[in-house]
Order: sequence, then C-alpha cells, then structure tokens
Amino acid sequence: MRQLLVLLLIVAAMPVLVSADESFEKLNDQGVLAYGEKKFDQAKEYLEKAVEIKPDNPIVNFNLGSAYHQQGEYEKADQAYISAAQVPDSTLSAMAHYNMGNTHFREGDYQSAIDSYKKSLELNPDDIDAKYNIEVARKMLEQQQQQQQQQDQKQQDKENEQDQKQDKDQQKDNKDQKDQNKDQKNDQQQDKNKEQDKQQQDKQNEDQQNKDNQDQQQEDQQQEDQQQQDEQQQNQQQSEDEKQDQQQLQQQQAQVQEMQMSKEDAERLLNAVTGNDKEVLRRLVRQKAPTGGYSGKDW
Repeated sequence: MRQLLVLLLIVAAMPVLVSADESFEKLNDQGVLAYGEKKFDQAKEYLEKAVEIKPDNPIVNFNLGSAYHQQGEYEKADQAYISAAQVPDSTLSAMAHYNMGNTHFREGDYQSAIDSYKKSLELNPDDIDAKYNIEVARKMLEQQQQQQQQQDQKQQDKENEQDQKQDKDQQKDNKDQKDQNKDQKNDQQQDKNKEQDKQQQDKQNEDQQNKDNQDQQQEDQQQEDQQQQDEQQQNQQQSEDEKQDQQQLQQQQAQVQEMQMSKEDAERLLNAVTGNDKEVLRRLVRQKAPTGGYSGKDW
C-alpha cells in the first residue's frame, strides 16, 4: 500500500505544461522538460528563474513546488503550493492542495496531510486518489499515535523507574542521614553524660575535700583545745605547786623563826630555801631541831 501511495504521489507531483510570454515560456518549458527527464535540480533552477519573472503565476509556482518536492525541500514545496492554490481555478487549487497533502505525508505530518487531502476533495469530490490517500494517512496517523503512545509509555516507565530509583536513593540518603543524626545524638548524649559524670565526680571530690578540711579543722581545733586544756591544767598544777611551795616556804620560815640556830645555820638555811634545795633544808632542820617541845612537821 505504501508503494502504491508513492506512485500516486509521483504521478500527482507532475508539473503542468503552460505557455506565456517567450522568456517565461522558455524557462517554464525547460523546467518541465528537465522534470520529465528526472533532472529535478535543473528543473528547480529553470522554474526559480521563471518565478522571478512572474512571482504570482500559479502555474510556475505549482511546477516549482513539484520540483522542490522531488528534491526533498518540503517546506519550500509547501510555500510554492500555497501560492499556486490562491487561484479561482478549482482544478489547479485542488491539485495544489493534493500535492500539499503529499508533502505533509512525506514529512510525517499525517494530520496536516489529511487536512490538505480533504480540501482537495472539497474542490474535486471525485478525486479517488485523494480519498485513498486520506485512508492511508489515517492508518499512518493511528500507527504514529500508537508508536507515540508506546514511546510516551516507555518514557513514562523510564521516568517512573528513575523516580523510583531517586526515591530509593532519597530514602537511603534519609536513612543514612537519620542514622548519622542518631549517632551524632548518641555521641552528644555520651559526651553530655561524661560531662555530667565529671561534674558529679568533681563535686564529690570537692565535697570530700571540704569534709576533709572540716575534719582537719575540727581535729586541729580539738588539738588546740586539748593543748589549751593541758596548758591550763599545767598552769593550774604549777599554780597549785607554787602555792604549796609558798605555803611550805611560809611554814618553813615560821619554823626557822622558832628554831634556835646559829647565824651560820640560818644563812645556810636561807640559801637552801632560796635555791629550792628542800633536801638540804630537811637535813638542816633535822640537825638543828631542838629537843623536846616541838611538834612541827618533819620536812
């Protein structure tokens, strides 16, 4: 069917023979002759020169559009056919729309081809080739749409796959970030616990140091109190001893006054008392004590 369509396109793209003034006719005739010999490049050159002479001539524009079509210059062919279609001649206009449909068909623009074939049928309802080409273009359009849908579906599947992969990657990144945050939080908590433990240990050490200082102060105070107490007792004992010594000295002095002794004995006695030599004093007292009548204490 596609081969038949191509044949129809080739047949439909044949140029129309036309005569005008001599130079215009000559260029157009040379273009048509070259086209018939399939020398499409030469045909295009002759017909372009003819268009320069008569830019609005529908016949030469139609022929030039056919030359462009054969050369694959579909955009230029479409413009030339549009110029050719702007004529009251329904037959030429129908042929121009038909060939525009062929040009769109070759470009793969099947919807535009169908529209051009329909315009050709409006001007020439009995054109069987146009009807046939419409059906072929419709089938091609359906295939194109199906292919496009398949491509779109593949593209959508690919995008979905990429999105899923991105989602998985994002979930993995989120999980890694969450784990990282969790580890960081645990590290921070551990550091905080360590700091709290250190502070608590420092406080305990400080409390223990304070307690030790208090105990030491208390012990020092106790020692100081004990020392003071010992000093007081010692002073008290010394005072008592001195008091006893004083009493004893007074008693001894009284006894000495009562004793009858020589001046030499008295001096020795006084020296012995002054030197706290009690033993000497006792000996003297024993030696010089009068016989009878004395009831004093024997020192």
